[in-house]
Amino acid sequence: MLHNKPVCWQLQYWANYMVNILPILGVTGFLTLVAQYQIELFWIGLAFNAAGILYIVPKVVKATTDSLHFSCRGNCYGQCGGSGSCSANQ
Repeated sequence: MLHNKPVCWQLQYWANYMVNILPILGVTGFLTLVAQYQIELFWIGLAFNAAGILYIVPKVVKATTDSLHFSCRGNCYGQCGGSGSCSANQ
């Protein structure tokens, strides 16, 4: 079948099939790598989640306190230190 064709045509013929197979081989290699380092990747994921939580908590606290100060503009007595004025009004 392919024996009477030129060598360059045979290479092109098989190269087209290899292009179709290479993504499957790449995914297989990636999954093998992930399987080997599954526990380490688990701990890295936990570390990144903890870092994200530590990053976002101060921003949430600041946004919450800023919204509380903003909501007590009209009547701040007793709510914002007893001075009768919020720091947001100044």
